[in-house]
Amino acid sequence: MAGRRVNVNVGVLGHIDSGKTALARALSTTASTAAFDKQPQSRERGITLDLGFSCFAVPLAAHPAAPGAEPAERLLQVTLVDCPGHASLIRTIIGGAQIIDLMMLVIDVTKGMQTQSAECLVIGQIACQKLVVVLNKIDLLPEDKRQAAIDKMTKKMQKTLENTKFRGAPIIPVAAKPGGPEAPETEAPQGISELIEAMDDYSVIGRSLFKKETNIQLFVGLRVHLSTGELGIIDSAFGQSGKFKVHIPGGLSPESKKILTPALKKRGRAGRGEAARSEEGAERPEPTQHVALSLSFKRYVFDTHKRMVQSP
Repeated sequence: MAGRRVNVNVGVLGHIDSGKTALARALSTTASTAAFDKQPQSRERGITLDLGFSCFAVPLAAHPAAPGAEPAERLLQVTLVDCPGHASLIRTIIGGAQIIDLMMLVIDVTKGMQTQSAECLVIGQIACQKLVVVLNKIDLLPEDKRQAAIDKMTKKMQKTLENTKFRGAPIIPVAAKPGGPEAPETEAPQGISELIEAMDDYSVIGRSLFKKETNIQLFVGLRVHLSTGELGIIDSAFGQSGKFKVHIPGGLSPESKKILTPALKKRGRAGRGEAARSEEGAERPEPTQHVALSLSFKRYVFDTHKRMVQSP
């Protein structure tokens, strides 16, 4: 049922006229009444004046659902928070940043970092743990020089992020609205599937949270919180020893990756609710530092499926 979908808030931030609203529109399948600059004032001025909300959903996992589970329970709902880009609306931008789990920093690839881009990056360092950089408007680059220009801007952004907590963040080139805002809807956006992949491409292996005999399929789809600040969703069992795979929407922050980078050493007894990066079938080294997982849930006692529901 739809109420059991797991929601993640993704902020769409950047300098004015970098194509944030067009990107939100290209990604979204459902829009609120306040999405995509529907207010008359926004249409009149041609800019985003308030927060806009829309969403899309992606499968949580490629494996079959547990017996009795409904297909909607396997979906991750990504809610996009489209923030203004004008300097005078910085308070609204900060308000939007307070509710996001991941930030998309939208950069006009023809202009690079601009004043509000830098401000949004600072806000992101305070408000969230994960970042994806979107190089928008690649369709405006000359075709014969396009890839070279994208590579050059990618290197510039990597250098910009080098001394921030977002060092190593994915940088994805897209064309959210090929031809510009007035162009007909005949040409499909470019790079959208790659962008969704970048927001949805990381898992860790948890252990010592369940007993070996626990049916982990009953807990699939429930949210867990990592002590490093990320939100995760229990994705599936991992082997037969009580381990389980945790999907991290948007991936781990660079700091978390450093903590979970395996250091080959003798395996010791695990602490309660730990997470470690791992490859199935391979010898699993220990992380350099343990990361705790916390899970809060209730159970429908009279449910014939003994289905678990997330605690409020």
